[in-house]
Amino acid sequence: MADESKRSQRKEAVNRRSYLKATAGAAGIAAFGLNAAAAADDYEEIVVDAGDTYSVSLGDGDTLENVLIDISASGAGYSINADGDGWAIRNVGVRGTFDSHSNDSQITLNTPSSDSTGVVENVYLPGASSPGHSYDGAKGIYVFRDHAGDILIRNVNIKRMQDNGIYASSPGHDADNALGGTVRVEDSYFEDNATVGIRLGTSGSYAENCVMVGGIHRGFWAYYEETELRNCDLLDNGTDIVVGGGSYDKQAEASVIATDSRWESEDLEYDSNDIQGESQGTPEDRVPEGVPTSAEAAASGSASSGNTGGSTDSDSSDDTGDESALPQGDFALTVSTDGDLAEYIVELDAEDVTAGEGADTHDHDYEDRAFERNGNWYVHGYTAGGTETFQVTGGEILRLGAAQGSPLFTADGQRLDTGAVDSISSIPDVEDGADTDGDRSDDQNTDSDADSGSDTELANRVVVDGTQSDDVSTYKFTVSGTVESDPEGTTLVNGGSDWDTIEDNVSEDSVVGIVSEGEDAYVYSGEVTNMVIRGNATVTIQNE
Repeated sequence: MADESKRSQRKEAVNRRSYLKATAGAAGIAAFGLNAAAAADDYEEIVVDAGDTYSVSLGDGDTLENVLIDISASGAGYSINADGDGWAIRNVGVRGTFDSHSNDSQITLNTPSSDSTGVVENVYLPGASSPGHSYDGAKGIYVFRDHAGDILIRNVNIKRMQDNGIYASSPGHDADNALGGTVRVEDSYFEDNATVGIRLGTSGSYAENCVMVGGIHRGFWAYYEETELRNCDLLDNGTDIVVGGGSYDKQAEASVIATDSRWESEDLEYDSNDIQGESQGTPEDRVPEGVPTSAEAAASGSASSGNTGGSTDSDSSDDTGDESALPQGDFALTVSTDGDLAEYIVELDAEDVTAGEGADTHDHDYEDRAFERNGNWYVHGYTAGGTETFQVTGGEILRLGAAQGSPLFTADGQRLDTGAVDSISSIPDVEDGADTDGDRSDDQNTDSDADSGSDTELANRVVVDGTQSDDVSTYKFTVSGTVESDPEGTTLVNGGSDWDTIEDNVSEDSVVGIVSEGEDAYVYSGEVTNMVIRGNATVTIQNE
């Protein structure tokens, strides 16, 4: 359990590298964005050196705004603390991710009296490069126990934190120094935060028009007292709503009022815990209007118009630049997804095509391959959160498309305009007398409903392998039948790491897990209907 941070710990964190105040006083601080009056689309970019931490502390009436903090360098970090009345953290974006598990709370907040206020708005926090669960890992926002007033958090995008996205339950503790301040979270998006997306614990605190998706353990945690969910969507979490807990007696009194909200799973830790309200339909993975989807958008104050259907990572598309015309000649063709399983097909007129980096060319049903048929070349395979490369020699693309999912196609780093070429969703049959050099003798069915075993017999296997990477990976998948752990196929290398001791969540037809120095194996019936991988683990799917 994470420590609920004493004030002495707070002072140490704030002063560790608070070079803004130490070097230049108020004028110097303004130059770096504190109390600066920047135009809405202007921002100060702060590049943090390897091993350094950008630190800033705010007091009464202070504002940190229009700042982009670049922590791309190895071991770089940031620490922002606001303690006082009338402070604001506004238009702040972080570029890069934490590359270790040694970080704690990155933004810490407090208001000292019942009539004091603070606001956090339009902030983008991309979390850790290895977003596995860690109580000592990165938290997005932490609210101190002696918070007494009201804090409004809105239009924030927090993802892949190793601990909590927002940890704001401490003011509801039963200790003498817990002052019961409220925390209101509005119009925000939380994705793949390991412990929980939002954690609240005081009456009057709520989450409104927020989306919590993909947490290893929980989406929303009603830790103490009576909190609220209003028009929220929670999905694909270990458990979407958890009420109460076993650490403190006061948690037995926790309850949540849920109105106009949608979720799939819930857990009451005590019989005395309560959820007032029922799910109002199927939850939707959407980005609420006004939420920034990149560090640049946050720092410049540019709001999103909202969208649906998954990850808000700018890295999945922005790095490829504008959509490009179709290439000709020699080029590297890459296929990727933001996490969902996709089956892709590309038809080319080429001299030669070979599978390269990232392509799984082992002989199994989900092999990635390049082959000739009917005088053309075909690239066909599967990816779930990875990138697979094929080298094309003397060629051009004739058709491209997908039998399942929504893959992203690029050539030499430039995103391809799929609308500029005919689509393809299945591999053509072999024509009589056609050249099939390099093709399989038996045609592989690419239909997404291909026979993959009965819906009752656990004849199929999924193996998630973390041994080929130094990173921690999280994963989740669902099947059309049932799924169980396969102890005989689950292995650890040198006893595994601490991450491998965390129990994976296996329900009737879905799995949410974490893997580091080992392989997690499962047996299932039916077919895999969805697969999401965060990290560099590889997945092998074996169908009978």
